[in-house]
Amino acid sequence: MLNNLERGKEGEQFVEEIISNSFLRYWVFPNPIDARNKEICDLLILFNDVAIMISIKNHSFNNSYSRYFKRTIHKAEKQIKGAERNLFKENQTLNFKRFNGDELVFYPSNYTKRFRIIVNLGEGVLFFPLSRTTSKEQFITIFDKDSFISLVSELDTFPDFIEYLEKREQIFLGKDVLVLKGEEDDWDEEIINRFHQHLDSNSISFSSRVLISGSEKDLLALYLRNKRTFPGPLKKKEYKGMLYEIDGEWNKYSLNERVKIKEKLDSHSYFIDELVKREILTNSFQGKEKIAIEFLSLNRFYRRVITRSFFDFYRLYEDRGDDYFARRYGKLEEKFLVFIYYPENWEEDKVDTMINVFLESLFMFYKYKLRNVIVIGTIKKMAQFKLGFIEGMGPFPENHENELREICRELGWFQDMKKSIVKDKEFPDLADYK
Repeated sequence: MLNNLERGKEGEQFVEEIISNSFLRYWVFPNPIDARNKEICDLLILFNDVAIMISIKNHSFNNSYSRYFKRTIHKAEKQIKGAERNLFKENQTLNFKRFNGDELVFYPSNYTKRFRIIVNLGEGVLFFPLSRTTSKEQFITIFDKDSFISLVSELDTFPDFIEYLEKREQIFLGKDVLVLKGEEDDWDEEIINRFHQHLDSNSISFSSRVLISGSEKDLLALYLRNKRTFPGPLKKKEYKGMLYEIDGEWNKYSLNERVKIKEKLDSHSYFIDELVKREILTNSFQGKEKIAIEFLSLNRFYRRVITRSFFDFYRLYEDRGDDYFARRYGKLEEKFLVFIYYPENWEEDKVDTMINVFLESLFMFYKYKLRNVIVIGTIKKMAQFKLGFIEGMGPFPENHENELREICRELGWFQDMKKSIVKDKEFPDLADYK
């Protein structure tokens, strides 16, 4: 039998393993230490302006709900509160190490979005709180083992994961929410009595109580099927009590033909993930983290759209000859994308100069109004890539603008331009894929 220390380490290793094989890997700091050399929390995730504090509990259940909740949720809640106070002290900076040894300097003011998560790894629990709201109206998300694995696997980009946490918090803040798991046969008389004892001992001043018969995966299925919002009844504020039966929703979702097509199409989008992993995070160059953040700030659907567009572009020019320099540009929501195909026999300085001249001309053409431009360039057989992110350029002096205009005339840039619109749906219509 494992003792508490061994269980704790086993739990942390489990979550680290899940995270290290996911989109979170580069942005996770295990067991971060404060200025007094004391552990802040079990895992800290820092990405862009988001800070996620995670407390992991792996206590044995032993069929005692009140004891289990005290050892897990109540204890973890105290740890999360302490971690947040410790992290966000004014006028302090901390240094944290990533898995790969890189250091990050932590400035509290850089992180405007905060999430608090408790992960309970104990098994056999048939009912447990889905969240907690503190006396200061701070929301704490609670996941069990299966929930955490499912969410990190299904919502495997930062935008998708954070959006779910935000919307989940919006509907459950201030409510007493319990998840009821298992089959009917699992709920014998003893379990039912313990469930009612828990309800009676926790009848405190929540705005409402919500009982969800099902799992986090079932809740996720409703969210995804409902265009990434939670169903209407859960949003209602006038209900003081609610039983919401959603058992089996995940199975129905995963067997849906449109979902299967979506998953197949999404598989191509991991081209972006691999680009970041191979071409950015494993190399050392100034500004690599900024470029990585911009690419990883794209949700899974946008990565799919970009990958499809980039491959369509590449196929047009891969057999055009040794000196062909091609470019395509366009807008995707708030992002502006530039695709480049450049000759493999050019010297690197020539390639960089040509790309830079084109980008300067592009910013000038758009009267310097472009912001947040993502650049993806490659050569034949995609044997090499040029990746970049540009927040803005210009305005340039008049003589430089004249030089750029002359180059554009000579090369035929921004003349006889052809416009196309790419339309796509996250869940494609079956008729389009028969």
